[in-house]
Amino acid sequence: MIVTDWRAIAHEHYPDWGEDDAAIAADDTARLDALGVRHSPAADWDRGPYQPLEAYGIELPVLALVASDPQELPPDREWLAAQTFSDGISCFHNTDILTILRPRSPEGLARLAAAYYGSNIAYADLDQTVGYRDRLREFLGADCALSYRWWSEARFSVDLDSLAALTDEQVTLPEADHVQLVVIAANSEIHEPDEPGEVAPVSFEFGPFVTVAEYQRQAAEREEPEFRPAAELGLTLPALVLATYGDLDDSVSPEYTWHALDHDRERFVTVLEPLPAVAEGVATLAAEFTGRVPDDDVIPFDVVLAYRARLKDLLGADCVQSFRELSPGVCPIDIDFLETLTGKPLAAYTDDPDSWEIMLLV
Repeated sequence: MIVTDWRAIAHEHYPDWGEDDAAIAADDTARLDALGVRHSPAADWDRGPYQPLEAYGIELPVLALVASDPQELPPDREWLAAQTFSDGISCFHNTDILTILRPRSPEGLARLAAAYYGSNIAYADLDQTVGYRDRLREFLGADCALSYRWWSEARFSVDLDSLAALTDEQVTLPEADHVQLVVIAANSEIHEPDEPGEVAPVSFEFGPFVTVAEYQRQAAEREEPEFRPAAELGLTLPALVLATYGDLDDSVSPEYTWHALDHDRERFVTVLEPLPAVAEGVATLAAEFTGRVPDDDVIPFDVVLAYRARLKDLLGADCVQSFRELSPGVCPIDIDFLETLTGKPLAAYTDDPDSWEIMLLV
């Protein structure tokens, strides 16, 4: 079904639009013109030059090549300024410069779109991503070995290496900061503006050694955070730690010493003592994956799956929710396995179950 009430869509997705927004839209228009990008096909869309693909007369789903922050675009193709929506009920707004490709299998695109319509997947877990990869292979003969991290409902990332499998068109890749191959489909939910509520309090991060009392003192004095590498904190690696990317507020038990650690990224951590039954497995896992994970922007999916298999074999644990944290210095473990590995429940550390992670630092 093609939606044509562009003004209604614009006001629903952008209920607030002022002079600052109009100025940004004017700058966007000038930049798109300089790049030779087609934009603003429907006059009734009054929320900037990026408009839904339906406004261009394009029905979803489509196969598209997206150029993020392009410096130069190949002139042999038409490039469009498109506003697309994804992530189901979260309704993320994607602002893209893209070109539409002729798919080898329109039926495959339709099957992929139908498989996830209404799923509301916005931040896929590992099991969902394994299933997504299987469907890509089955429906389109494509893969997401490097592009697996950020697929969601209505926006399906595909490896650039799969380009020839997906289209018979000869495509010159644009000069851009990042180039993506995606299947764009209809999103199942329309965005509804958030209800007005209380403004969230300012967050503070402190370190390197923090107690709840010290946290409160530093918060009052607005001190700057001081996160340090493990060696400067006196932490010996490998180390199994409980980490939080949140704050050390009153929900955190004062019984533990917390370190403001800068290792892969900044977190507060406290060192965990693994149970004797799993201590050897923890040591083996650390030894096997020290130096094994490539220091790349994106860890290949097969490396993630190999790590998961060893995590299950050695510790009986999993990384369904935390797999994105895998890096050369971090082996993630789902928080659900805290008591299995240490004998202590999360409640021993906090009465707030959100924003907590288990990590084996290597």
